[in-house]
Amino acid sequence: MSVLLVLLEACAPQKQLRRTSYSEDLSSYLPNLQAEAAKVEMKHKPSLDSVREERAPIGTINESLEKQYEIFAMRNIGKASTYYSIQIYSGEDRGRANAARSKLILNFPHLRPVLQWQSPIYRVRVGRFYDRLDAYKMLSEIRKVFPLAKSFPEKVVLSDELLENE
Repeated sequence: MSVLLVLLEACAPQKQLRRTSYSEDLSSYLPNLQAEAAKVEMKHKPSLDSVREERAPIGTINESLEKQYEIFAMRNIGKASTYYSIQIYSGEDRGRANAARSKLILNFPHLRPVLQWQSPIYRVRVGRFYDRLDAYKMLSEIRKVFPLAKSFPEKVVLSDELLENE
């Protein structure tokens, strides 16, 4: 019987809660942006010229980089280095090699292609990329014009003449 009472009580209609709207004034906790802006304006603002004078470089970056480059180059004379180049033409016809070179210069004026001849093959190669990722980025651009272009790793022994040419 107690079970029946519990069930009846559970099925009985519940009292409806009255909903009221809640409001509270929180403006006293918000930051006053106008007062903050006034404080910032009142502080002394340095002029652009005074900032430039304080942060003026001593010497130039290029001079120090050139010195570091020379030291690095002298340490590595005689050592081999690997770089990647992109070959756009390989064949026995010198006319086609020159045509491919000219076409590359027209489409990519910032690159300097090199025509190599190793009997009996002419090769047109471009770039000296020391990172494979950089070579493949350029290769994807070049393949839009030369679909058969390939990237090759090459080794070069650092010498005095090579350092003077760069």
